This record gives sequence, structure tokens and C-alpha cells, in this order.
Amino acid sequence: MEFVDKIKEIIGESTVPNKEPVRWGEVERSLGLALPEDYKVLVSTYFTFNLGPISLVSPRPGTPGDRDLLDATQASEEIFIDLYIEDPDVVSEPHRKDGSPLGNHLYVFDFHPKVPGLLKWGKDYLGGDYYWYVNGSSGEWSIVAHARDGWWDEHNMPLSEYLYGLLVGNLECDVVSEFFDADKKFVEWPWPKD
Repeated sequence: MEFVDKIKEIIGESTVPNKEPVRWGEVERSLGLALPEDYKVLVSTYFTFNLGPISLVSPRPGTPGDRDLLDATQASEEIFIDLYIEDPDVVSEPHRKDGSPLGNHLYVFDFHPKVPGLLKWGKDYLGGDYYWYVNGSSGEWSIVAHARDGWWDEHNMPLSEYLYGLLVGNLECDVVSEFFDADKKFVEWPWPKD
């Protein structure tokens, strides 16, 4: 949990007292898999987690936005199919912003519950989506980001290392880096009352 601790050190403690706990057992049973521990710690610690433009999907009762990881994933899959089904060439080869192929991925990703497949953990306010590439145990999942404009990026690291890299500016991600707002790095909803 090295990177979780580093993130918490930078952004501070939660400003929202008396949060209803997340029922991780129910969440994981509904997904049919164990989620990464770093994600569960961050979501359990903060009422909502919004870092720069990125908001984490939070299954905590009462939080705004997406609360169900599978529903969020399926909604993204439907949008993806609607947007890209007309051009099979675009769908067949995930590519980076510079047009180069995305690693060993020769065909578009499947979405969870298919394995291997994408499971959505976040989104940004410019239409980007952030996923785990579910393949193997949760400690082996990579981070896959998809820009609204159609390109992809992948990082073979845990979620907390990815977020920490964005926070301190030492991670290059074609999907988020140019949009990361250094002045408003972390926001927890609801706003604290004066």
C-alpha cells in the first residue's frame, strides 16, 4: 500500500465524517472477482475520490455518480459499440494517440464479465474512461485508459501507483496528462460545510 499512503499524505484525510461503509463482500460477489486492495482502501477512506479530472466509481451508498462497477462498465460498452460499430477497422486495432498499436492488443477489448476484459473504475469530465484489464489475479491487472477521441493508453501498474504518478507529474498518459489540473488536484464530495 505504499502508493496509497503517499496519495493520502499529499491529499490529506477525508473531510466527510460518518461515511456509510462500502459492503465490499457484496460488491465483489456481484462481480464474481476480488477487487484490488488499493482501490478498496481509497474508496473506503474518502466519500468520493476525484483526482484532477478523474473520478473513481464508488459503490458506497449515497455517493453521486456511478456506484456500480458492472453497470458503469456495461454503459461504457454500449456507448463504445454505438460509436465504433460503424467502423470495424477502428474497433479491430486499439491504438495510441500517435497511431501506434497498443502493446499486444491486436483486437478491441472485451468488457467484463468476459475475461480477459475491461472493468471500469473511473472516468474524467472530458469523456475519458479508465479501466482495469481483468486478466489473472487483481494484483496483475493493468490500467487501460480510453480517450473520448478514440485512442488508448495502458500502464502495467496498480491503480494507486497510476494515480500517484499523475498526482506528482511523473507518469505520462496520453489520455489524461494534458488535462490534469494542477490547481485542483483532489476534491471530495460533498463539499465540507463551513
